[in-house]
Parts: sequence; structure tokens; C-alpha cells
Amino acid sequence: MQNLARNNYSKNYDDQVKEELISAGISVEETPFPMIGEVKTRYFGTLCGFVFHRAWTYWVVEKATVPKYKAKILFDSAPDFLGIRAYGLAGKQEPDSDVDTYHIDTLAGLWYFAEFIKHNMDGAGKWRYHPRVTSCLQEDNKAEFIGQIVDIFEDYLDENKTCVSIAVPDRQEAIDNNETDEDSAAQIYGRAYDCIEEPTMQVIEEFHLLDSTIQNRDIMQKIAHHILDGFNDMVSYYKNSDTRTDEQKYWHEKALRLEIENTFLAWKIYQ
Repeated sequence: MQNLARNNYSKNYDDQVKEELISAGISVEETPFPMIGEVKTRYFGTLCGFVFHRAWTYWVVEKATVPKYKAKILFDSAPDFLGIRAYGLAGKQEPDSDVDTYHIDTLAGLWYFAEFIKHNMDGAGKWRYHPRVTSCLQEDNKAEFIGQIVDIFEDYLDENKTCVSIAVPDRQEAIDNNETDEDSAAQIYGRAYDCIEEPTMQVIEEFHLLDSTIQNRDIMQKIAHHILDGFNDMVSYYKNSDTRTDEQKYWHEKALRLEIENTFLAWKIYQ
């Protein structure tokens, strides 16, 4: 954001302050004379009790308070590059209390903050309560959910069988005993299935996913990594062939993590 700090009043900079507020959808207020401060301007913004003042390279938001639980939602949802800084502290720091001051370093961040306020406050300046979406994951469909996670890796092995394949003794034994046949038997079978089921069960229990949802991207990525580690351990143990390069593994694993996240989204476990 441009440095507008000057010793003397400049109409061009004054107009720029006004335009920044308008572009962010914030009401513009005007004073008879330029205000004393880093930026000599007649304009400031107001929105739902919040007051916006232009500092040298950022906007200061104050005069109203964002409750801790809402501040944490804003922290989790706003990308770092927007430069929305709770308490005016350097860097993006997670709020541990109500926040009565924000510094915002970008125009995109100013717009994002304004939209967040509009969505979360009513016309009377009261914070809206948004009930959390109920997860579709329940005790009686847990096995189905785990099966869908395993299917992600089953499909991956089918699509990439020219560069990676596994040989699971449990599967071959079931075929030899006529319990299944070669064409219909899943590759991830028996104890190989357990390699993915167990870490998935661990995250369900550790994060209490039968009665709550995930709203933090870092936690979702941690979960996806943990499940993917189970798959990688399974491939290492039952590996028949693996000619993937390190670069291929990197991009394949990135795609698999995304598929895991999408499954959690589809089940409303991750929001």
C-alpha cells in the first residue's frame, strides 16, 4: 500500500484515501479540516461501529471489538497476503482474546475485512450467530466414510499401475480360496486396508469428528498428511514395483491430499 505520510496536506492523497474507502465498500466520513496525524486527510471510514483511519502504509481499524471466536474465524479464513493483523502486531498472529485494533496492509485486505464485518454483523451492530454445519459423519456410517477414503488410494493405484503397484498376500490368498476373483478383488485388501483404516480412525477419535467439524486449514492438512502416511507405509511394505520419480511422488501426493480434503468437505466434516 502506498505511503501517504506527508508533512503537508495534499488533495491528491486526500482523494486517494476517499477512493480506497469507497473501493472497500466502507462509508466515507468527512471532517471540515485535515486531521492531525501521519496522513493529512479529511476522510475516515465507518462500518458497523468500526472506525477506519489511514496510516502511512496501512489502515487502522478501531473503536469496536471483534470477539475472540469471530477473530479466530477471520484469522483462519483470511490468506496471509491480505495483511490483516490482529492487535496491530507485526506478522499474522492468532488471536487469543477479543481484538479491538486491526492494522490492514493491503486494499484487498481492507475489502475482505469489510465484507467479513458485513456478513457477521446485523444492521444494529450486533454480531450474528452462525450455527456450525453438522457433520454427516456418524457412528453408523463411519465404515462407509473410511471406505471412501480407501477408494481414493484404490483409484490412484488403478490409474498409475504402470509406475507403482502392490502385491498383497491377503488378496492372493482370498483369490486362491475362491473368496473373490482377480477382476473384482480390490488391490487394497485385508491388512493393507488396515494401513489406511487405522490412521483414519485415529483422526476421527483424536479430533472428535463424530460430534464436531474442522474449520482450520492447518488441522485439515495435518489430517490429510497422517492418512497419506498410512498409504505410503502400505506401499512401502507391499510394494511390487515403484518407478515414480521424486517429482512425480510430490505431485501425486499433493493431488491425493486434495482428494482427502474434498472427501472431508463432501461429508461436511471440514468447512
